[in-house]
Amino acid sequence: MGQITNSTKGMQQVEARLGQPLAPYLNDAYNARQLSMAEIGAEIGVDKATVSRWMQQLGVLGIRYVGYRGRKTA
Repeated sequence: MGQITNSTKGMQQVEARLGQPLAPYLNDAYNARQLSMAEIGAEIGVDKATVSRWMQQLGVLGIRYVGYRGRKTA
């Protein structure tokens, strides 16, 4: 998951605030920490639709169904 060469100005601004490339951050937040796109957006100061678009552009999307929060069944 490398950084894309055609990153937008918004992506570059967020990367500067985070102090790291966006793709690894999004992968960690979404897949490892199990945050929703809305929660990620709140952390980095962008709308959840922007998070979704960036994740698609960067190839970060994991497979989760709507409402998934990492719960285990009984």
